[in-house]
Amino acid sequence: MHLREKQLCPSPSPFNFPETRPKAFGLSPSMAMIGPVVEVASKYVCDPLAHQITYFAKLRENLEVLMRATDELMSRRDDKQREAEEAIRVGKVPTAQLTEWLEAVRRIEAKARVIKEEYEQGKSCLRANCWSRYRLGKRAVKLRIEVDHRYQATFEKLATTPPPESAVVFEGVPPIDDQPTTLSTLQQLLDCMNDEEVKVVGVYGMGGIGKTTLAKKVYNQLSSQSLFDTVIWIKVSENLTSLSIQKMIVSKLGHSLQSKLPQTLQEDNIEVVRDTLLGILRKKQALIILDDVWEPLVLGDLGIPLVNNEGGCKVLLTTRNLNVCTSMEADQKIHVRKLVEEEAWNLFQKKTSPSIADPLIEPIAKTVIKKCDGLPLAIITLARAMANRHTVQEWEDAARELEHSASRLQGMIRDVFIPLKFSYDRLDDEDARSLFLYCALFPEDHSIREDQITCYCIGEGFIDSLGNIRAARNKGHTLVGSLKIACMLQNGDYENSVKVHDVMRELAIWITSTGSGHGPKHIVRSRVGLREELITAEEWKEASRISLMCNNLRQLPELPQCRQLVTLLLNQNRYLDAIPTNLSECMKALSVFDLSETKITSLPCSQLASLRVLHLRLCRNLKELPATIGELNKLQLLNLSGCDRIKELPIGLGKLVNLRHLNLNWTASLERIPSGVFSGLLNLEELLMEGSRLRLHTDETPLRANVIELTSLTRLTTLEITIQDVSSWSWLERLSTSIHSLRLIRCTNTNDGLIALAESRSTRYLSFENCKNLKHVSTCCSEFLEHLRVKACGELKSVVVIEEARESAFHRLEKLNLHYLPMLNKICTGELPQGCFASLKRMEIECCPSLRVLFTNGMPQLLKRLEYLEVLDCDKLEKIIAEEGEQVPADAFPNLHKVYLWELPKLTTICDRALIWPSLKHLTIDRCPKLNKLPFGVCGAQNLNDIWMEECAELEGAMVEFQSSEASLLENLPGLERTCVGRCFANLQNLGLRSLQRLERFFVGNPPQGCFSNLLKIDVMSCQRLQVLLPKGMTRLLKNLETVEVWNCEEMEMIIEEVVEGDDDVFPQLRCLRFGGLPKLTTLCNRVLKWSSLEYLEIGECLELKKLPFAVGTAQRLQKISVHGREWWEGLEWRDPNILNSLPKPIFSERETQDE
Repeated sequence: MHLREKQLCPSPSPFNFPETRPKAFGLSPSMAMIGPVVEVASKYVCDPLAHQITYFAKLRENLEVLMRATDELMSRRDDKQREAEEAIRVGKVPTAQLTEWLEAVRRIEAKARVIKEEYEQGKSCLRANCWSRYRLGKRAVKLRIEVDHRYQATFEKLATTPPPESAVVFEGVPPIDDQPTTLSTLQQLLDCMNDEEVKVVGVYGMGGIGKTTLAKKVYNQLSSQSLFDTVIWIKVSENLTSLSIQKMIVSKLGHSLQSKLPQTLQEDNIEVVRDTLLGILRKKQALIILDDVWEPLVLGDLGIPLVNNEGGCKVLLTTRNLNVCTSMEADQKIHVRKLVEEEAWNLFQKKTSPSIADPLIEPIAKTVIKKCDGLPLAIITLARAMANRHTVQEWEDAARELEHSASRLQGMIRDVFIPLKFSYDRLDDEDARSLFLYCALFPEDHSIREDQITCYCIGEGFIDSLGNIRAARNKGHTLVGSLKIACMLQNGDYENSVKVHDVMRELAIWITSTGSGHGPKHIVRSRVGLREELITAEEWKEASRISLMCNNLRQLPELPQCRQLVTLLLNQNRYLDAIPTNLSECMKALSVFDLSETKITSLPCSQLASLRVLHLRLCRNLKELPATIGELNKLQLLNLSGCDRIKELPIGLGKLVNLRHLNLNWTASLERIPSGVFSGLLNLEELLMEGSRLRLHTDETPLRANVIELTSLTRLTTLEITIQDVSSWSWLERLSTSIHSLRLIRCTNTNDGLIALAESRSTRYLSFENCKNLKHVSTCCSEFLEHLRVKACGELKSVVVIEEARESAFHRLEKLNLHYLPMLNKICTGELPQGCFASLKRMEIECCPSLRVLFTNGMPQLLKRLEYLEVLDCDKLEKIIAEEGEQVPADAFPNLHKVYLWELPKLTTICDRALIWPSLKHLTIDRCPKLNKLPFGVCGAQNLNDIWMEECAELEGAMVEFQSSEASLLENLPGLERTCVGRCFANLQNLGLRSLQRLERFFVGNPPQGCFSNLLKIDVMSCQRLQVLLPKGMTRLLKNLETVEVWNCEEMEMIIEEVVEGDDDVFPQLRCLRFGGLPKLTTLCNRVLKWSSLEYLEIGECLELKKLPFAVGTAQRLQKISVHGREWWEGLEWRDPNILNSLPKPIFSERETQDE
């Protein structure tokens, strides 16, 4: 403690006068009378005057005393401030007394500094200017007194715990009660908030999809609960700095914490604020919501500590970019999806004109709302724009405007396109922006093949700076991925395809429209039903890209000069049979030209000097290419796939020295390519001839190209060819690095050829057809092979001989096709090593008459990824899975989805033990007469959707036994929960059983609750021993059954064996019941049922059936009854004659009607 704090002395007198007051004793009376006067004079005149003189006379000394006292006060301030900062770091706030004291000290420091500066600056003047010297001295003495006063201040406490701030919720957040999709996502978010393992949650999706709405719902709900001490909302947006985010967090902690921080913490010092926040938030349970994050944030650098056992923060962030979630290490990434059609309609109804209830307007409105494609922002904007339209004509006009251009509708540009354009502007890559705009050339809701859009982009040159097509294709794939991550593209309907959301497509069309001024000029009229071209000459002249794809155009007019046009897409105009003769002259800049799937018969485009991409896929009327095709000297990509009338390619094709990609797939009539054409394509990188009739040979003839020519193409990287009648393989080694797909027909295999195949790192597809000297394929399959097909190779005995196979052979094989192999007796010879067939997904076996067992030698344990199995017409096949030594685990084939077994006359069993089949969805067994049981048990086939069994004569007794010991099934599956029992057939939807001559019952035992609960259709025919269709214990499970058909079962006596009393609505969803050819059927059911959903009833010949389980008031939805016998119908016995009046009049079969 400072000396001044220990002992503070009062301010000394300015003058040290001796005591002058007279003593009371020993003075004369006169002096005694003068004494009081002198004392008063000294007190009220001399002392004040002495003080005033001191201000002037002792200025330097007073100033030095002031500076020393001020320094001591500053030291005490620093001590108190450090103590306060420590308290602040654990979540407290400074007391009002400390805040006021610190502010007063700050003012004192400033005043002292000013006094000192004035003294230093005016030393010479002050000697002469007594008045200035006097005033400065007086200020110094007075400030010294204030310093002493502040120094002596005492504090009860420096900081205190702030009271919690009252929650401020967002008003006007749209309700989502009728949006199950959004409610489900909200519940997912709330579950994450309660999950201790989840620290960071990333919510991503395209702009306008409702991310902020969901985040506000979370904020409002949790602000009023006790799960978190505090919930903080930060609108990050695009340009907010880290320091700004920190200050926003500080400002929302406690009561105006920012203003109560010490001065050093209020300065723009990121590190200081970070440390302060870390200290505060580590002691709190906080949720921080970061809305609209565009770039990854480092939470620790911001001062946000993640939650742990003692405290910290959970973070919920929303973004349009999945990469932000990944970079910020989100534990859960939640994709906000668009509203489904019904939800979109409900939202639209709430926000727009009540006139949509008009039955004439409603269908138009539903057409209009589809344009929004479930995007809430667009739905609300469109609803507001339509709020004052009340007539059919106004709605029809709006529908027309939307079809032509959504930007014409009120509010769309301001409220939808401009906010969404932020996503476009934020793309880092100009190529990504160009690719996005290009995708809008395709029709609405169109799945765009990635390779197609990449070809277009190569043609325009903006992804082709990397030197080769493979690199450009990879670049295109990367750009597509970046657009998906930015939620500007989404997955298409099939593999390697993408879609543009309808509203994002409208954004792109607006950006490229003539009036926007934002990008290149596009004209898009794709899939709008055009029968004739409706583009003005001026539009042709100004456009850089035009898409008229997917219409019904028959012809185009003579064209004006189109100097700006670089892309013209006319594909999928299936009636277009000619293009204007002046097209070549008018489009000198044209780079991309697509005429695929048109009826053109000729190609007058030899003058298109800038053309780089020409697509003629599936031009089935095109019989030949022009001889002048070689004049297209910049052409790089030529697609002739599916042009199945072209028989020969012109020799001029060999002049295309810049051609890099030639696609001749499925050219079914192509027989000849002149010698020298291939060797002239010096820059060819990809040559595709899958499914082409063209066969390459090794002999040299001027009439046709041979495979030797291809060895001179040094840039060739991808080759898909068919080789026929070859026995010399010297060429193969030189092409082994480029062959992607190789089909060998009637070739004689030699050791050098097989070794060259095995060493190829590029071959993905290999097919042998009618090849000689092929006893197995172990030695010719590289580790990179993905698809192997062997057909009609009469010497093949085994696919894999382990002793001769390479260690990594078949590790990447995904498809295996074996057809017409008379000597094949095993798939594998020897014990398979780990990794072999580990990637196999699809297996097809056909006409292999020597094969007795399909899977042997531990194969089931290796086929973890097998999804599809098809086996047909194998005369000697007895088992699918053999258990030799090691027992097959119950969870073998964990990914098998579909099994098809056809015409296997000796097949007795699939597997000796019941398996789980966890992924099996479709099972078809047809014409397997000796199959006597199915490998299902109480835990099996939980996901099975469809069973179809036909002509399995030996399948006797019951199809499934529920007597199996649960323990025996689970003995090798310690992780499987017992809840699986009861899920057997829980997802089965369709059951078809035909010509199962010995089948007596569906099952034995009691099926557990949940079994058959989703069964929709039962179709049974010609099961002669089946006496009861739906036995005891089954009817209570069939709550979703919709259709029952039973025909030609000679022993069937009853459809429904028993319904307990009071359960008369056992089939609440049954709509269709058809049965006939049941000569012993005496009753449908033992009691009357409600038949609450039955709509159609058909009854064939069931002569022993005398009663139907109907009563007055039942089957109220029944619309049609078809009967194969009037006499039988009229002879039925009814409990109440009025029942007939409540049923529809039956329709008798055609023969009965004719007899009448």
